[in-house]
Amino acid sequence: VLVYRTDEGTTTLKMADGKVVGAASSGRGVYRSAYGSVAEFAGKSYSYKTMATGLNQFVIEVTDD
Repeated sequence: VLVYRTDEGTTTLKMADGKVVGAASSGRGVYRSAYGSVAEFAGKSYSYKTMATGLNQFVIEVTDD
């Protein structure tokens, strides 16, 4: 079990012809609690990026700081 909190983040909308055609976001947070095989992450920070890859599809990249 891994419990996290996102502390800050931003979202950027991609526009074309006055319409939203995509979005990307990024931010930072902290793993508040961790148990079992992920216990080593408790108290550590992370950053993330998201990118739209298609209709209702996206990728999330998480990096442990």
